[in-house]
Amino acid sequence: MKLISVKDQLPPDETMVIVSGGVAYYKVKEDAWYSLTGYDMPGKKIQWKVTHWMPLPEFPKSENI
Repeated sequence: MKLISVKDQLPPDETMVIVSGGVAYYKVKEDAWYSLTGYDMPGKKIQWKVTHWMPLPEFPKSENI
């Protein structure tokens, strides 16, 4: 997977993605990023500037399901 610049494209509204510092989501209506893991408390607005993001990888497929 490759990094996507926020200048080129933002992720779909409230979709979990990887950013520096952990997993986050972007709220279009608020024009703000929120942390789910990492340096900030989960659900807290990120205080640093997010410049790039990437989608979460797909979960592995299990043969037992």
